[in-house]
Amino acid sequence: NHSLQHMMKQLGRIATHLEDKDHGGAGDNGLLKQALIKEFINTLRLSELLNIKAEELLESIPKFMK
Repeated sequence: NHSLQHMMKQLGRIATHLEDKDHGGAGDNGLLKQALIKEFINTLRLSELLNIKAEELLESIPKFMK
């Protein structure tokens, strides 16, 4: 639950950037980059809690990028 809350916090920041862009604003690329990095870290932490190695996630990317 705690990991999910951290992920949702970053998704809110990403949504804030995108909402601003959708309405003609410049968004905040620094905020977006920081949120994406933190979301990636949150994903790695959650996978660790679920006993899924980061290498396994990375190797699976091509399969799910289709």
